Amino acid sequence: MTSPNESRPAGAHIIQFADGDLNFRPLTLSDPVPTGRQILNTGVGRTAEAYSLFVILSDGEFEDIRLDETIDIRPRGEERFIGFQTDRDYKLAIESSDMRWGKPVISGRILYGLAEADPEETDLFLQARGAENRRIRPGDVVNLDEPGIERFFLAPRVKPGFGIVVLYNGAPSPQRVRPEESLQTVLDRALAAFGNPTGGPVLFNEGGAELSLGQTVAQAGLSEGSRLILRPRVVQGG
Repeated sequence: MTSPNESRPAGAHIIQFADGDLNFRPLTLSDPVPTGRQILNTGVGRTAEAYSLFVILSDGEFEDIRLDETIDIRPRGEERFIGFQTDRDYKLAIESSDMRWGKPVISGRILYGLAEADPEETDLFLQARGAENRRIRPGDVVNLDEPGIERFFLAPRVKPGFGIVVLYNGAPSPQRVRPEESLQTVLDRALAAFGNPTGGPVLFNEGGAELSLGQTVAQAGLSEGSRLILRPRVVQGG
């Protein structure tokens, strides 16, 4: 935020604005540091006093902009703003928990926080009525002002690839790999998992053949449940 006294050079500055419906449209402002009132008057074409204004930050959080508060719209490109009339709260449900939210829109990041779920491990879905359920990502925005209660549910994240096991001195280290990954990547993970053992261990298949680290997982013919051996090369002769 900036002080009201900051110098404001002339020129056209574009933001994205939605009037409560999440249908963002470009809005041109001549002031690079407008007040909330200026944004709302330009965006809704009527008195700003009946509205609240929020800017959606890059991490999906909502920041309230007061009518007489200024915001610099130059540094980060096209900011997204939502203005809406509200004197109510909005009902939603995550799994079996009924909740209330004070704005007609909510970000995916906030939903994950309310659900106490890790977006790296869990997927969040909006239950659709008579249609395919919508996956909600942390940066998404959901409109709660639709008829009825919006219901969300969680599901474990299905990670790409398949599972293999790397064995070192008989101890297993499971890995999840993707077909396009190199065996060098598999080796690096295995070495880290076993505390970076000395002796220059490399990867062998169960048949005893050393695997080329330049190969991909697919080229090496690995599949679900494949087992690799991590051990030093055997030097022949002496």
